[in-house]
Parts: sequence; structure tokens; C-alpha cells
Amino acid sequence: MFSLQPPVDIARRLASIDGESLRLILAGILLEPAYLANHARILTLLHWTLVLANGRRPPVKNDLTGLFAAMLHHPAALSEDPPEDAFVDIVWTPQSGFRIFPGIYTGAGFHLQRLLDTAQQAEDNVADATGLRDVMALLRLSETIASRCGLAAGAFEESQPRASLRPNSRHALKLGALTCFRAEELNALGIEREQLNRFVLQPTPDLLEKPFGATDLEHFPLLEWEDGVQVLSPPSLIVAAIAHMVLALGPSLAESLYLRDLARWLGVDLSRAHAKPLPGRDIAIDDPGWSESIEDRALALKFDHDKHAHLLVLEAKWPRSRDNAVPPPLGGGSRLASALAQLVRKLHDEVEESEGADAGLTLVVHNSPGWGLQIGDLPNVGPKWFVVTMSAYSFSMLLRSPGFELLKLWKMLAEIQELRHRGTIIRLWPDPLVYWSVWEYFGFTFTPALADMRGTALMGDTTLLAPLIRRVRDAWCTHGVPTPWGELSVVERYPDDDDTMPDPQSPIYNDHMAIAAGTLVGVVENEHGPWWVSVGRPPADMEDRQFLFLLWQAVLEWLARAAMEVGGRLSATARPLLVTLLPIPITITDGPDTAQFFYRPDGSEVRIALPANLMERMVRVDNAAEVQVLAWILEGILTLRGETANVDALTWAREILANPDLKMIHITRDIDQAFAIDLTADKTRYRPLQETDLANAGRWMDERLIARHDLTLVPPMTPIGDAGQVNTILNAAVDVHWEACRDRLSSLDRRETLRLVLGLIEAAHRHRVDDERGARARRVAYSDDPQLGVRRANQRDHAFRTYRVVAEMALCACPMTGGSPPGLSDIDAIAAQVAALVRMAEFSDAAQRKLIKGELTFLPNGSILPYDGGAEAFMSRYLQACLEESVTINEERYSDLFGTPQDDTEWVAHHQDDLLSSATNKEGDYGTFEHAVREEIGLTISTIVTISFALQNIAAKRFSEVTCVRRSELTAATVAMTGHLGKPVTSDEFARFLAAFGLFTRPAWDTPPEGFAPSDIFPWFFERRLSLMTRPLLVLSEEDDPEIMFGVRQIRMGTEYAVLLLEMGIWDKAKLGSAAAKAYIDAEVARRGRAFESKVAAIFAEGGWTPHESIPMTRFGASKKLGEIDVLAVSADGTVWVVVECKWFGAARTPREVAAWMQDFHGRDGDKLHKHLQRCDWIEVNSAMVAQQLRLKPPLKILRRLVTTRPAPLAYANEVPAQANVRTERQLQAEFGKLPAVR
Repeated sequence: MFSLQPPVDIARRLASIDGESLRLILAGILLEPAYLANHARILTLLHWTLVLANGRRPPVKNDLTGLFAAMLHHPAALSEDPPEDAFVDIVWTPQSGFRIFPGIYTGAGFHLQRLLDTAQQAEDNVADATGLRDVMALLRLSETIASRCGLAAGAFEESQPRASLRPNSRHALKLGALTCFRAEELNALGIEREQLNRFVLQPTPDLLEKPFGATDLEHFPLLEWEDGVQVLSPPSLIVAAIAHMVLALGPSLAESLYLRDLARWLGVDLSRAHAKPLPGRDIAIDDPGWSESIEDRALALKFDHDKHAHLLVLEAKWPRSRDNAVPPPLGGGSRLASALAQLVRKLHDEVEESEGADAGLTLVVHNSPGWGLQIGDLPNVGPKWFVVTMSAYSFSMLLRSPGFELLKLWKMLAEIQELRHRGTIIRLWPDPLVYWSVWEYFGFTFTPALADMRGTALMGDTTLLAPLIRRVRDAWCTHGVPTPWGELSVVERYPDDDDTMPDPQSPIYNDHMAIAAGTLVGVVENEHGPWWVSVGRPPADMEDRQFLFLLWQAVLEWLARAAMEVGGRLSATARPLLVTLLPIPITITDGPDTAQFFYRPDGSEVRIALPANLMERMVRVDNAAEVQVLAWILEGILTLRGETANVDALTWAREILANPDLKMIHITRDIDQAFAIDLTADKTRYRPLQETDLANAGRWMDERLIARHDLTLVPPMTPIGDAGQVNTILNAAVDVHWEACRDRLSSLDRRETLRLVLGLIEAAHRHRVDDERGARARRVAYSDDPQLGVRRANQRDHAFRTYRVVAEMALCACPMTGGSPPGLSDIDAIAAQVAALVRMAEFSDAAQRKLIKGELTFLPNGSILPYDGGAEAFMSRYLQACLEESVTINEERYSDLFGTPQDDTEWVAHHQDDLLSSATNKEGDYGTFEHAVREEIGLTISTIVTISFALQNIAAKRFSEVTCVRRSELTAATVAMTGHLGKPVTSDEFARFLAAFGLFTRPAWDTPPEGFAPSDIFPWFFERRLSLMTRPLLVLSEEDDPEIMFGVRQIRMGTEYAVLLLEMGIWDKAKLGSAAAKAYIDAEVARRGRAFESKVAAIFAEGGWTPHESIPMTRFGASKKLGEIDVLAVSADGTVWVVVECKWFGAARTPREVAAWMQDFHGRDGDKLHKHLQRCDWIEVNSAMVAQQLRLKPPLKILRRLVTTRPAPLAYANEVPAQANVRTERQLQAEFGKLPAVR
């Protein structure tokens, strides 16, 4: 606040100007979004005008320009900040929405909405109903002004604080006239003149005696004008509305305001921020004694495995008179800060003593209905326990920010502390919301790559706040929608952490407060509705809960499609109606087998009882059951609208869901034991690698290399191209990242760390299974985003690979006793270091093998920037092609989900022989493979499958995604379970299983034990023998009876994958121990090549071509050096030949593997590709001779194709000759054969 005493020269300028005209001009300027940042100057000038402008000369543009120029160094100009919110906001009541002008009053709409909600809930308990009615009149004025100006809610323009102002006075005068209301206009709005009397300002010289922000204009924003009123300042309407509503509601409703906020935070926002309340752990606090005007409340929360929080809400007592109405100074100073600091320390000490938690947050939220409570910085109570204070508005906006988590807030505060310890000064407006806006803008860090923050200062204003608030508004899209009972209900979207943000065009919204209270309520807005959808009964169990939720979601999606595909079926009548779903519980066996309808007499609602066997009906590959459900719902809607005569609901439903792939509820009889665990409430949440940790993993690498490896480095942004120096830097960087992992892991408890990491791995598996089941439907539903599935898979695979390495490291580096409990923040940081480690190693490999240019530079924040993107840039197109094919395979295999046996013993019998064998195996080869497995592992395939399935059953019966038991207990449980399955195994067989598939702890992760090599450990290799992928059972210690830990889905994947590597001939023979397994590898490599040639030939045959296989070039008289043609395909009319080279290709997922595979396919020096190209050249020159030998007519065209089983890096290498024409098997099928029947 600053003094409003006018400078002498400004008072002199104003004395001759007509005050009424200038007031209108200033009111008009306040209605221009481009001047939002300058409201402090405009309002100051308005105050002076009301008192000093008593002349008769109409103001002109030069007057305004001169007045504002004279104010450039006035405190009003110096106090200007960038806008923090939209120019126009909107608040809602059950009767209407009111557009408002928040101006420079932070959170005005938020505070006003809270008060309106409290008034609605209070009903007859309002202290001054007349005062409340009068406030509604103010809001109608605000809505009318916005309407007259054509300003929509959310309107915003960039505006510059402390800028030179040159407003157009004529335009401003026209806008100012829109703030005037004659008596007849007020009557038309339903406003009685008497309702406004309490808001009319009486001009007086005393107006300037109070500081800015505390004058009568804040409470009296109207001025008598002709027979009506003029609104002096549209933003002041809202300030006055808040102040008078506080008085009208009365102090008794302070509790309601608090409880409503808390209900929102607990029911909706805190769960999104991944924080959960701890029942029974609320802290009882004695009166701290700092002020009678503040109540104290503390809610205990947990937001990480090792981190707790206290939400401490300071509730101001409401004023009893206008003289003490908000926004007043509600307290503050050293006394309050001291008392709060003592209280915060007490809360921390209690949770540390009871939970052993020394990391967390204390969130001090001042819940005043206005502004003004000033709390100084409260000291943190420990190196990992941070204390922050903020308003209820800031806290709510943080919680609603897309991607916000309490854990991220904790990380932000931890980074601030770290930077300050390093000498960095961070000076921003003291509001966590402002800090968050800057941190988010820089990529969730205060040390962006292109800025060196070491020993410097980061200073800024609130520029980034308005964009953040707009993103919050856009994400939630909060607004009122008419209900069938004649009121407006506020609904929102629900932003989540998924890769799919809410569609801005989607008409689907949810009533989150109703959902938090236990009733699913959503609405589809459309020109014939809105159509509300609710579920009318509580769930019977966890499976029923999931089904009801999926059904409710699906119905909303179907009705959204129905609204867009009306096709003239419905009249233009827009009528709100409610569809209440009542699925009959499956436990009721004598219910109807078709839907039953119950209509309210007033035609507002239909309650539809759905058959108890509905879930059973949906166990099918197409969406026929969904079509029937939609038809029932459409029938109910048509009946409510009285339009059943000319519309057939079933026909309409079939048109809406014409594509059978549009299946939103995927119910299968899958024997995957993890599905039972998926239904539990406390399973681990899927967590991709975290952006903030990835951003910070490589910072200050230059410092670390100099300190630990005594390297001499060049200044930032200087290219380093010397191969030896680049290799030295990258190798040292790999060591630094490993040391960072080791140092952090060495302080964490082994058991709990592995349990947490394996839980994250299981969450990634669950995410993968969900994607496999929904691949077809996702392709249809998100047809405008064809890369969605690929992005999800890429993100998940990166996390999955990284978490596996973290688990392998933790098994060796974490102490078995004496370690601290880990948190997600620990795993996030370690995972980011692992990701950076692999990135540096793969960059080194790619550079050494000449796949990329071996050049790098250090960025200003000390991180390493590879030239042209490094190995990721080289590999990205190839890896994306692999992911695209994986998604396509999921789509093609969707129908397989519906053919799984239901019985455990039936499953074992069905899968014991074929689960691990590929479809390409011939019957005669299987005995050889079985022998190889038995010799290499010491068990039959049947035994491996049985034990793996038994372990999954053991986990499912415990409802545990991660199981940890002693070896003796697990052995006994496995023997018992396999006996129950009808395939009993012995304890000796389980011991052999553990020896083959167990990953045992060892003294050091980076040192391979005897019989193993570094390539079995380091994560930039694949097919590692000491990997969680091939050894999914973790043996935690070297005790005689150690604990063994495994994940329910990883145990299945690991055993299948390890045996599959042998079956497909992928294992390096040097990594195998038995002669039988090595012999099988040789035979399989030869067999699979021949089998692939036959498969390629079959593709051509299916497309109507005539294939010729394995033709020696010597048959045509060519040199023996040219080898043989794998496939030569001839078109049906004989005019086109296709010369095909077939290459079975497994995978190459690292630069090292790519380089090894590519060395035979450069197209030169007689390599494999060169020979293929030479064969093609020879055939083109000698086509007549070839035709004669094959008894064909000479071709008119000869095509060349190099076909691989799956995407290969060859197709994406720049140096490969263009005439190679690389295709995958699937691409060849699309070009010459017949594609699978996938829509």
C-alpha cells in the first residue's frame, strides 16, 4: 500500500478537467484488457479524479497521456506487476453464472466463489439475507457490463507494467458509458435501486486520507448517475461483493467455509497430488495463544513412502462490522511467526517420533476469505523437512495445476535449499505458486541447461503466474450446467498424469464433489441436452467398483458420440435429463435378462436396471454387448424426450458403435493372476521417469569430473571433438553417475528399496497390460493422435528398463541392515542417474563405432550435450518403428485375450508345452529344444511353467504385487501349490529353478562374479545373464535361509524371456554352459533363416504371386560368389519380378548391437547387402537367361526388396544405398500379400 496524497502538478492538472467525463474514461480504460497490469495507476488516478477534478473542460488524449506520464515514478507505477489472472473470470450460483473483473485482486473469483458456495449451503442460516440479495445485484451489474463489452470469461491480453500509457480517450469514453445504468435498465435487470444504496460512494476529501487498497472505493464502487448509478471501477464491484458477503453471512459460517475447502482438497485435489490423509493421525493442538482471531487445525498426510506432511489451516474470524471487513490486515508480525514456528516444530517432532519420518512438508495455509494475512518466512525444521506458507487460493491453484504433486513441491523446495547452500540467491515473490510457475517453466528445475546458476542470483516477478493460472483454468474448464431439477451444477474436467490430456473439444464433464461423496455423476453437454449420467448403487466389491466406473465412463463417451451423430433424429429442444444406471449385482441370480426402465413422473429422469449378467455378456471380442447397452440408454432418453415413434434406438446405437474395435470395456477370462491384485486399492502407481530428476541428473558434471577424475575441461559451449578426450570424458561421466547411484543406495534399506522398485516395475507391467488390452480401441478413439500408443510405450519402456537396473544395483549396494527407508524421491533420483549413465555409455559406443559424430560440449549448467543429439537421435527413428510394430501386434492379438481357459489346472495343461515355444517351431524340433532346456537349466519346460505359475498364484493369494518370504517358506509354498495344480514339483526342482532364475546379491554391482563378464552386468548391453529380465527372483542375502523377493508379473515375464532367448537362438553361445544348448543354437539359427524364407514366399503366394525359393545363382551360370536368391516372386501376369533377400532379425536395442549388425549391411566390400545388390544387378542384365532357366517369360519390371522379420536399423541408416529397399515382414505383406483382418 502507498499514500494517495496527490503530487502538486497532478492536482493542478486535474483542477480544470470535468470530473464526470474523466471518471467515465478511466472506467473505460479499466475495461480494456491491455491495461490490466496498470490498474494501480488507473485506480490511483480515479481516486484523485473523484476529489480533485471539479472543472468543466472535457478531457482530451493529451490530458491522459500527460497525467500518466507524470505518474511514471509514482509509487502506483512502481507497484505494478504483470497480470496474475485472466481479465474476466466467472462465478456460479445455482441460478446463474456471473462474469466478474478480478483486476489486480489476486484470487478474487476464487474467494467470491467460496463465499457463494457457503451461502448456498447455509440457506436460511445467513445472518443478513437482505445484504446477500444486494450483493447479487452487484454481480448482475458486473455480468451486464461484461456482456455489453462482449468479454467472455477467461479473456486475457498481454499488458506491460510500468509502461507509458497512451489510451484512446474516445474509445475509453465509449466503454465507460457502458458502466452507467439508468433506472429503467436496472428494472430490466431485476435490480431495485434500493438494493444498491449500500454500495454508493459519497465523495469526500477524506477519500485520499487512507492508503491505496483501503479506501471507501473498495466498499462503495458505485456513484449516483442521473436516476441510476455508474460503476466507478468494475474490479471494485468484486472487492465490495466479498466484503459485504462476509458481513452478510456472519461469523457463524466461518466453519462452513473451512469445511467446504477441506472437502474439496481431501475429496479431489490432494488425491491428484498423490497425498492421502492418515486416519486418526490428526494432531490435537492446544491454543497457541497468538491471537483470538485465528483458529488452528492440522491434518496429517502422507505423500511418499518416507515423507509426511501437515496441512495447517489458519482460519481468520470474520469481521462483525464494515470498518473491519476484508481485506483487512488479519494479523502477522514476529509474535505470530514465533508461535507458528513452535507449533510447526511440535508437529514435526510428533510425526518423527511416531513414524520415524524426518522428511516432509508443513503447509501453513491462511484460509481468510479475503487478503491481508502476512506471515514471515518460517524456518525449516530439518534438512529434509520444509515449511511453506500460502493463501488458500495459492494452495488450491497449486493442487489443480496439471502435473502437480506434493512430492514435486518437496523436490522444488529441496532444490532451492541446495542452491542456496551453493551460494545461489533466489528472489521471487514469496508465494509457492510463483516459485512453482518459474520452476515449471524452466523444466522443473531452477538450473536450466543454458544458465549457469552457480554463485549467481535468480530474480523475477510474477510474469509466469498468469500463464500457469490459464493452464489450470483450461485443464479443468469449470462451469455451470443446467440440471433436470432447474438449477445449475458446477462441473469440471479431470486432468490426470496420463499421456492424454483432456480433449478441449470434449463435451464430457464430472461433478467431482459428488464423486468424492461416493456417487458417480457426469454430464454430456450438447445442443439437445445436457444429458446427465449417474450410477445409482454402491459397489459390492473391488471388481464391481471397477466395472461400475468403467461402465459410467463408457456411457458418457457413447452419449458424447451420440450427440455428435444425431443425424436429424432429435428435435431442436434442449432439455436437461438424467440417466441413472442400476446394474443388478451379479449375486442376484433371478433378475431380468433385459433392461427395465423406471421414469420419474415429471420426465426428468430414467432409472435403467441392467441385467446381472451384463459383465458376462461383455466377454467377447467385439462390442455387441456395448451396442445393446447403448440402445437401452438411448431408448430411455428418447422416451423422456417423447421421440420414440420415429427413431429406432438399436439402429442408432449400431451406427454410433459401428466399428467393433470401439470397445471401451475389456472383460476377459484371463488367467493372469495379477489381475486380482490389480483390483486392490494399495497397488503401486505407474510412475514414468521424472522430468525434474532427469533435468538435474547431469548438471554440474564439469565440477564432478574435475573433482573426482582430475580432468582439464574447456569453457562451456566449446566443442570437444578429439576422439580420445571425448572417450575419456564419457567414461568418467559413466563412473560419476554410478558413484552417485552407489552413494545414495548405500544409505537405503535393501529390503524396502527393492520392494519399492519392484512395485514400480509391476506398475509398468500393469500399464503395459492395459495398453495391450486397449490398443484397438485407443487407435479408434484417438484417431487424430496416431502416435499416442507409441509415446506411451516409449515412456513406459524407458522407465521399465531403468527401474530394472536400479533393482539390480540395490540388490548389491544397499545395506541389509541399518539403512533408511526409501522414498520415491530416492528412486526418482537414482533412476535419473541410471538413465544418464546409460545415455553416456551409449553415446560413447555410438561414437566409437562411427554411428554418430563423436563430439560434445559442456552446457552452462555443467551438463554434457552430445553433438546432434547423440545416440538417441541416431536410434530414435528405428526404435520408434519397433514400438509402432509392437502396438500393431497388440491390436492384431486382441482377440487372443478372449480364448484363455478359466481353470488353473486346465491352464497348466494347455500351456506347459506351448507357452514358451514359438509358432514357427516345427514338431520335429521341439524335442531338441526340450532337451536343450533340460540340459542347460536342469528342468523340463513343463516344470518351469508350473513353478512360475505357482509363484504367481502364491502372490495372488497374498494380494501382493511384490512378495518377500524366506527361501524355506517359499519352497514349501511352491511344492504345495504345484501339487494343488496337479503338477507337483520337489524341493530339489525348486532349488534348480532358483539357481537358474535367481539373481543373488554380491559384494559389488559393478564387479562380475566368477564365470560372468561385464557384459552380463552393465545396462548398455542386452541379454545380460545377471539381469532382472532373465533372473526375476531376487535373493537378498547370503544367509542359509535368505529372503527371496519377486514381482507377480515379472516372474512370468522373466522366466518366459530367459527360455525364449534360447528357443529363438538369440543367446550368445559363449553364455551357455551345455553342449546341447549350444548345438540347438546352431541348428535354430539355420532353421529360422529357412523358415523365414518360406514365410516370405507364403506372403507372396497369398497375394497371388508365384514364389521361387532358394535358387543358387550358379543355376543361371553366374559366379558362385553371388550365392543364392532367397525368394524370387513372379506376378500373376508374369510381367513383374521381385528379388528378395530375407534376413531374420531379432533386435538391436543399443548402439553396440546396431553397429555389430550393420557391419554386414553397408552395401560395399562384398558384405551381405553388397552381394544382394550384385545379384539384383546381374539378374536385371541377364533377365532373359533367368527367365529361360525358370521357364518364365522375360519381365517388364524387376523390383528389389530386403525383408526383415521386424524393423531393422538398416532401413534408417543414411549411408545404406537407396536401392536396398528395406521392408519388414508386415510391410511386405501390405505391399504384396494380404494383411490380417484388423480394421
